[in-house]
Amino acid sequence: MIFVYGLTVEVRDAATGRGIAAGSVVVARDGSYSETLVSGPVDSVSVQGAGERAGTYSIIVTRPGYSAWTSPPVTVTADQCHVHPVLVNARLTPAP
Repeated sequence: MIFVYGLTVEVRDAATGRGIAAGSVVVARDGSYSETLVSGPVDSVSVQGAGERAGTYSIIVTRPGYSAWTSPPVTVTADQCHVHPVLVNARLTPAP
């Protein structure tokens, strides 16, 4: 059986392009549904969520030392088998 994540959120520093998913908190909301993803301890580029769940999501990314980032609505669709994955690029800027 194959399990497909609907969302992959790539988290990078807007100035340097360095992956900063480690230490970031990513929240995906679709109506009353909410899923929080916290990356592992190793500095990585992306986190995944909304496993096999279609919907229209608002994504908020926070990380210490950076301003919060919010996406426009992101729609994940599905067919009879799986969701169609969407890549979201979050570029965080250092907090003033």
